[in-house]
Amino acid sequence: MLFRIGILASLATASSLLCFAQPVSAQYSKICATNNGGYVAEYKLDLGGISTGFNSGTAIGATKCYTGADAYGSNTVPANSTFKLYTKAQGGETITCVPDNLAYSATGGTKQYTSRGTADNVTCK
Repeated sequence: MLFRIGILASLATASSLLCFAQPVSAQYSKICATNNGGYVAEYKLDLGGISTGFNSGTAIGATKCYTGADAYGSNTVPANSTFKLYTKAQGGETITCVPDNLAYSATGGTKQYTSRGTADNVTCK
């Protein structure tokens, strides 16, 4: 038994040194943001270089979601595309939700952001 554990430990070490154990980064097909701030929020998705433009406003407590179709219509989103979500209080400064530059995949999961703060101090994570 001790011999097997030693071999497994050696294999695990070797595979990490040889780069066999690459972590799989998350991929998302739906990007959502919930407005928990004290303002009407506007959101904009940039996906693979194409922007949706800011929405007309998301009320306090409401959620706005985007998919690839919001940016690309019926066209296929290019492979290896990344996205950024931007937000602002209506009439305020634009900020980037973090993390950004995440991988998009038509078969991925949902990335959920939450914006908070006041009209003068918007955050989005």
